[in-house]
Amino acid sequence: MKNFFIAAAALLLLVYVFDIDWEVKRPPGIVVSDEPRQWDVSGPTWTIGRDRMTALASFSARVLVLRTARYFLGIESRFSPVDFAVGWGPMSDRTLLDQLSFSQGHRFLNYYPKGRGFPIPFDEINSHSANMHMIPSSHEIHRLLLAVHRGDIVDFDGYLVEVDPKEGGSWRSSLSRTDTGAGACEIVRVEHLSIE
Repeated sequence: MKNFFIAAAALLLLVYVFDIDWEVKRPPGIVVSDEPRQWDVSGPTWTIGRDRMTALASFSARVLVLRTARYFLGIESRFSPVDFAVGWGPMSDRTLLDQLSFSQGHRFLNYYPKGRGFPIPFDEINSHSANMHMIPSSHEIHRLLLAVHRGDIVDFDGYLVEVDPKEGGSWRSSLSRTDTGAGACEIVRVEHLSIE
């Protein structure tokens, strides 16, 4: 009996640490039609110890989660424990998504065609998907962020932010949905979150 409990505890630890993924199956067709919304804001700022966070814009989105990746190492993980790779519009259509492969690592999202080429133009894929670094604003939001899985539809609002850690340097959110490469990810301080 003791071995059973040890094995069960080890399995739960593996699921938590490595975020063994399961998928919520969605029907074919666009399941999220709205674009993320962003508007200018002056402030606010937050100070936690010697770390500082500044709002660059208010931000609200309803998205389909394509993948999640948890992070434990590096300064950024102190603020953002998880990234969401997300899609909306055509990038929330299972028919299209089944023709693509996705990977996340080192705070980047990569996508590849499964066939000979992308099923829609690359610019359309790029403008309807994003890798978002999610920063919880509370313990409850932290818990909800870690409960999100591939195929979930999430509604959230908060702020796109710039983080100035005590070690120096800064980590600044993109303010565009069409940029690519380093610096193109959104860094979102999440104030409210619901999962569907």
